[in-house]
Amino acid sequence: MKLKHRRFKKSVVRGIWLFLLTLILLFSKDFLLQWTVKDSGVANEVKVGTTFIKINAEALGLNWKSAYREIVNDIGIKQIRIPIFWDQIEPKPGIFDWETLDWQMQEASKANAKILLVVGHRVPRYPECYAPDWTRSLDDRDFKQALFNMTTAAVLHFKDHPALEAWQVENEPLAKILGKIWGGEHCREVAPLVAEEVKLVRTLDQHSHPTIVTFAFSPWMTSQIRETLDFDSDVVAITLFNKLFFRSPVYSGYVEMFRMGFFSPLRLAYQAAIAQQKAKPFWVAEMQA
Repeated sequence: MKLKHRRFKKSVVRGIWLFLLTLILLFSKDFLLQWTVKDSGVANEVKVGTTFIKINAEALGLNWKSAYREIVNDIGIKQIRIPIFWDQIEPKPGIFDWETLDWQMQEASKANAKILLVVGHRVPRYPECYAPDWTRSLDDRDFKQALFNMTTAAVLHFKDHPALEAWQVENEPLAKILGKIWGGEHCREVAPLVAEEVKLVRTLDQHSHPTIVTFAFSPWMTSQIRETLDFDSDVVAITLFNKLFFRSPVYSGYVEMFRMGFFSPLRLAYQAAIAQQKAKPFWVAEMQA
């Protein structure tokens, strides 16, 4: 019995080592190459902004207009990201309501602030997917057409506004798991559409404002940056959350991802270098406070 136990123990240890070696082979290229890139240091020009979401302000019991004015005027933040919630601007097919967004854009213009508008099916703020109820019965082809119709209407409406600085197309389109967890069955996969969406926005806007596609900060020795670069936006941007809550049978609690040793995310300097190889600026779209 002792001999069988020792053999079983050895086989388990061998299995663990084999698993670890497989991970090293899969990820070692980026893991090793990241140390060849030096930190670029502090940027010459740092712009700090915020994301403003009307429904968040309302959920906190705030007067959203007062909160918005205080951000751009009293606090003096001049870089604002505003999601375009599809269900709010197109409650019925082809009927658009721009009143809320128009007000925010106009107030930004008065304060000399610049706006990054987020357009698409997935936009920032749980549960991320905000397609109108009338789209739920559409098949994939008709849903795509409805999405592109909305995108076209938004770009044509705002492309000449003096407060507009850039377009974000979708939000973390490669983060499929989060979309399914948060958005449920109503959150459709948008990754196959993003390259076409970017091209549509760029064409309608006549290349007047840059397009941005974001990707999630990943707690492993890999990154979504290369796939994101394939969407061919003008800028790639990362969502940076260092401290995350994990729940598992082994451990439940907060983890600081940069302290995960071999399994830490790739260094940002290395990811920026990958973007630079494609002549793309590398931004931080969201950063945990």
